Amino acid sequence: MIEWIEDYVKALVDHPDQVAVSEKEGVKTVIVNVTVASEDYFLFKGRNNRLVRSLDLAVSLTGVKRRMRYVLKVVA
Repeated sequence: MIEWIEDYVKALVDHPDQVAVSEKEGVKTVIVNVTVASEDYFLFKGRNNRLVRSLDLAVSLTGVKRRMRYVLKVVA
């Protein structure tokens, strides 16, 4: 799933070489950190976080199948 998120985000941003995706796994929770360039950060935070919410929904639905809770965080 990390590869899918990375490919999806790279297709959206202006600086795809500065995109990094990592995950930190706990007992029942997986935190997916997406790091983007500061110029691209507002693409994700604009319009009431609409893009982040849609990505978070797709990630969390994957977690339902695996019985894990997935949380998406976008940082600059």
